Amino acid sequence: MAQHLRPGSRVLWAIRLPPASAADMRRSLSAPVLLVRRPQAAIVFSCIGRGPYHYGGDDPDLACLRDIFPHLPLIGAHDTGQMAPVPRGGNRLLQNAVVSALISQPGRRADDVQPGA
Repeated sequence: MAQHLRPGSRVLWAIRLPPASAADMRRSLSAPVLLVRRPQAAIVFSCIGRGPYHYGGDDPDLACLRDIFPHLPLIGAHDTGQMAPVPRGGNRLLQNAVVSALISQPGRRADDVQPGA
């Protein structure tokens, strides 16, 4: 479990199928393509329960990143838990997830330019 359960909580077990995992990864990476102009690098933390163990020797998550962002420098690791921010503030510990971030230079707005520069 990624976090302690409260007494009386319901626990449901599910099996994650590799094709669904790969499709979710491709879908989740389609939004940053529109938001991040010219990414310079990426950081990726993938659960050890994904990657080659989940996909039977291959790593479609990594292949998806490479397909969408070819030649992008990438650093990351397979680990046993991923932390991600939540909209209300704070962080959440996730399991069997991939947490990725694209790094880019902030865009310049017209009002950021100083006269004579």
